[in-house]
Amino acid sequence: LACTCYFWPGRLAEVLEHNDRVWSLYEDGKHRHLAGVLNHDPKTVAAIYASICWWILGYPDRAVSLSDERDAHASRLNHPFDLAYSLSLGSDVFHCRRESGALLHRAEEVERLGREHSLPFLWAHFAPVRLGLALSHEGKPAQSVAALESGLDFFDASGGKAYSPYLRAVLAEGLAQLGDVDGALELIDKQ
Repeated sequence: LACTCYFWPGRLAEVLEHNDRVWSLYEDGKHRHLAGVLNHDPKTVAAIYASICWWILGYPDRAVSLSDERDAHASRLNHPFDLAYSLSLGSDVFHCRRESGALLHRAEEVERLGREHSLPFLWAHFAPVRLGLALSHEGKPAQSVAALESGLDFFDASGGKAYSPYLRAVLAEGLAQLGDVDGALELIDKQ
């Protein structure tokens, strides 16, 4: 999906433009099968990146509104991976807003979906990472570090890279809060 390609180099206007186009062209009856084929629904993925763009551009309420619409859409699709993807990657807006309750709720739901549908990537990566982000906001660095390390270890073993620098920065912050400044700096230097 073009939103992903536009997001990482910071082409935010193009992410929003592509999201609007996907949402205007998408028809539930015609396109909902794509989640089963691609493992992600185009409307869900586009809105994940668009919601964080709205946050970056200074529109936090718009970001939350789009997140809520996206999660409702993903829920209606009844595709466990797509819903978990929406709840986990789509929760970045709540991380930015420091809303630990929203992150915790999403982490629990993602873990439930992963275990219920035998999808280890959900309960071994997505859920612990979101839990770690939430715990960082609650001033629980030791628990945050443990959850983030667990989720990152699984992600690294799977070959994932794109999201790792962001998560490692949060992990480094937790290490520094625990007094391991050298470990935090070493982690940042590895980026």
